[in-house]
Amino acid sequence: MFEIAYLPGNRILVCILISLSSLYLLVGFNQDPDIYDEGLGVYGAARVLNGEIPYRDFWTLYAPA
Repeated sequence: MFEIAYLPGNRILVCILISLSSLYLLVGFNQDPDIYDEGLGVYGAARVLNGEIPYRDFWTLYAPA
């Protein structure tokens, strides 16, 4: 099959990629999550009462009900 050449440059590249990936992950940890409140459910219920159908007329991250 295929053989991977283990050169010192490949190890350095792998270390750099792991470091950059870890840094990117750590930066994302500092952000607050976007949490929906009860208003989203009430707004969806009002839209259903007005004749709209979930998944056809509107979509949210939370399922209706």
